[in-house]
Amino acid sequence: MHKLIALYHPPKSEEDFRSHLVKVHLPLVAKFPKLRSLRYGFGVEAGSQPSPYYAVVECEFDDEASLRAALASPEGEAAAADVPNYATAGVTIITFPLEPGFVGGSIGRTT
Repeated sequence: MHKLIALYHPPKSEEDFRSHLVKVHLPLVAKFPKLRSLRYGFGVEAGSQPSPYYAVVECEFDDEASLRAALASPEGEAAAADVPNYATAGVTIITFPLEPGFVGGSIGRTT
């Protein structure tokens, strides 16, 4: 699995940002070819420090090639073109391969 995480910096208008992200941008992202999962959240916290982020979006793909193909697709290009319409405070995008996790105290099991 390969993951893309978008970390959105605090917007000037939380209401406008939230509305556009949920009603316009995420439906564009949901059309990415070979997208396995899409999740998002608001109110990102950073412990006792102020968070540099307001919202997060997670996308999962089978592998890096699928992620890269999705970003290069017409759907990916449409989503990228939409970002300046609502993320005026900026967004940080990170991608990485997922490693086996810890489940029930065992290393390497993911189910």
